[in-house]
Amino acid sequence: MAIPINAKEDRRSWKRYIVLLKGKYLLDKDKRHKECIVIDISRQGACIKTPIENKVSRGDAICLEIFTTEAASIVINAAVQWTKKNRTRAAHRIKFEALIDAQAYDF
Repeated sequence: MAIPINAKEDRRSWKRYIVLLKGKYLLDKDKRHKECIVIDISRQGACIKTPIENKVSRGDAICLEIFTTEAASIVINAAVQWTKKNRTRAAHRIKFEALIDAQAYDF
């Protein structure tokens, strides 16, 4: 179940939902999918977490597969907007190429 974020300072165009979903992604420069965790999502983008050793950079084209709670998945093309790293993990904000209907997927 997704939890909406309703902070006054959040000026996004679309409601963002806190989720904890498994995912896989593929960068143009990679030859194989890598695992990630989707921690929030909106109609326009998402935030994913990856191990620090995975080389994801701002501007990278990314194909994201999200596994929904219904044991199905959706595949979304996107671009990396920003990256923040700590010692073991990295968070990446990605922007989808097209809007998705987040409510249709029961996040």
